[in-house]
Formats: sequence, C-alpha cells, structure tokens
Amino acid sequence: MWVLLMIIFSQPYHVATVDILGTYSEKMACISEQKRATKIGTIIKTSFGCIKIVGIKRIKKFHVKQKGEYMKIPSLRTVERVVNLVPVFKDLLPSISESELSLVETIKKLEDALHDKKADICTLREKMDNLNKTIKSMEKKEIRLQKKIKELENCHI
Repeated sequence: MWVLLMIIFSQPYHVATVDILGTYSEKMACISEQKRATKIGTIIKTSFGCIKIVGIKRIKKFHVKQKGEYMKIPSLRTVERVVNLVPVFKDLLPSISESELSLVETIKKLEDALHDKKADICTLREKMDNLNKTIKSMEKKEIRLQKKIKELENCHI
C-alpha cells in the first residue's frame, strides 16, 4: 500500500503538520496523484511524497464522486493505521536546535541584506547608464554648437 503525504514545514527543518492525502494500492497511481497535487500550487514550505506502507495487504474502498471523477476513500481502520505511523516518519526528519535556529536566522538576515545591496548596485548602474547617455548627448550637442559657431564666424568674415 502507498500513502500520499503532504508535509508542511514551519521552519527549514521543522515539520508543522503531516496530512494524508490518499492511499493507493499501486506506486504509479500514488506518483500521478503526487504530481497532480504538486501542480495545484501550494505554499512554498510544502512537500508531497509517496511512502510505501508494508504490512497492510487490503484496502477497503469506498467511492465518492467528486468533480465527475471517483475518489478512493480508505476505510477508517486503514487511516488509523497510517496515522499511527506518521510519528515514525516525523521522527525521521531532521530537527533543528536553538543554536542552529539562531544561525539560520542570522544567515537569512545577511542574505536579505546582501540582496538589498545587490538591488542598490543595480539601481546605481542604471543611473550611471542614464548619466553616460546624457553626457554623450550633451557632447553631441556641443559638437553641433561648435560647428554652428564656426559657420557663423565664417559668414561674418
């Protein structure tokens, strides 16, 4: 049996919730539903995964019609078994200590500051380009004015 899980992270390495989206008898069915769930467009800190559950041989299937398609609903007993296994999966994920958390926050602040500085550099480069264009146009105007001055001087002679 395959279980499709949705894991929502509250911090980089901290799990907020784990939800069971469905149970499937075949791996490919679970993977296709995982791809469909990924395309929906969830929050950034969400991950989907198919996990094989060994020891459960049969799923009682109930069907509910949803948007023209039939959706498999596992029996309550199956859901209870899977929910009892969720803490095992949650413990497998890495946890983060307080000192690591403060380091992560510091790194995030530094990355934000670096991003701001890069944005400032981009705006300054744009201003420099605009000033260079202005200087070139002024130089062209100066050359045209000097030519006209020479023409006027030549006409009075």
